[in-house]
Amino acid sequence: MQEATKVVRLEVIGTFDVRRAWEVLEEVARAGSSAEVELDFTRVRELSDFALAILAHGVASLRNPPRVRTRGLWHHPL
Repeated sequence: MQEATKVVRLEVIGTFDVRRAWEVLEEVARAGSSAEVELDFTRVRELSDFALAILAHGVASLRNPPRVRTRGLWHHPL
């Protein structure tokens, strides 16, 4: 029997800065490799490019990263 995928939804609200990037990265890492993580940025007012780079690099550096999807970054160049 196949195990159900754990889905973790993280909503980021307000300002996404370096401090928040590290917090989100910790939550993504805690989700585990079998999880699917959805990061929702639709309610972010201010977004730091540097913070986004930290998060992306951190996720890519995880030994067994979960699958990560984002929402709300369609207007932001990656």
